[in-house]
Amino acid sequence: MKRRLLVTAGRLSISLALLPACAEDTRYRVLTFFFDGVPEPGATVRQKEVGDGLPAAATPAERRPARLVYAHQPYRENECRDCHNPNGSWLIRTPAEGLCQQCHPDVPGSQPYVHGPAAANACCACHHPHESPFRWLLIRDPKDICLQCHMRSDLTMGPHHTETAEQPCLACHDPHGGADPYLLRQQEP
Repeated sequence: MKRRLLVTAGRLSISLALLPACAEDTRYRVLTFFFDGVPEPGATVRQKEVGDGLPAAATPAERRPARLVYAHQPYRENECRDCHNPNGSWLIRTPAEGLCQQCHPDVPGSQPYVHGPAAANACCACHHPHESPFRWLLIRDPKDICLQCHMRSDLTMGPHHTETAEQPCLACHDPHGGADPYLLRQQEP
């Protein structure tokens, strides 16, 4: 019995190791034999609904509502080579070396004032490179994204924030850069 299990495990590992050399149809047939949910050949990854990982038998009260997942276009379209070396999973260059500017040359642009992470090309301080449950691929909720580095007490000082305390900072401030030191989207009257 133990020998049979070892032989089966060996065959499975050899089959999976040889998969990259197989034709796409053969790879699909082998993977679907062992795994459920394998995408059909030529299928593109699209935005999807994500649940909370509870089993299907969980009652609706036990389940959170599914959330929309925003996917970075190259990731969604399986264009991994736009960012990754084709011979491995490492990046062709880091965001600090200008990887993101290949497709986003206008960020931060020629603004006279640039937000620190944008100036340092530290895009991943705020954005996830593949997918996120938040718009703009943010790593946190837009209401809380600024609070990962800035203290709320420092940000909300002054009478101009009393009416906007519950709004996300991004409603008034450009997170990449702006024409004034406070990165306001438009000048106050």
